[in-house]
Amino acid sequence: MTDTTPKTRWFHLTPDRVILGLLVVECLLWLSERFQWFGFNHHKGWMVLIAVTVVGVAFLLMFLWFIIALLFRWRFQFSIRTLLILTFAVAVPFSWLAVEMKASKRQREVVQEIVQLQGHVAYDWERYYSSARTA
Repeated sequence: MTDTTPKTRWFHLTPDRVILGLLVVECLLWLSERFQWFGFNHHKGWMVLIAVTVVGVAFLLMFLWFIIALLFRWRFQFSIRTLLILTFAVAVPFSWLAVEMKASKRQREVVQEIVQLQGHVAYDWERYYSSARTA
């Protein structure tokens, strides 16, 4: 007996696969910051901003996909599991951003206290740029 039901191919793009891809990209960005894989990892906070931007772009693409699905009457739906993964995929970069903001606020407070005590503060990026200018 032959089965006449259409099967979804593994490369068929669905919203849940896009969300899983988003989660993979976020993990790669976090690992990139952790292990300094790229040249722009020397700038503190760029990976967090890129991760938040990736989430924003993913939401924009999903919204456009939803609008197109409405126009052409295509099926566009999420499962509960996918929505939970989406919640996690959105929460990760924003919690990462909150942690970085808290650390930078603490750094700013420490620098202000050092300056009030007539101390001197030098940042690592100052050395990096001053050595790049002299070379």
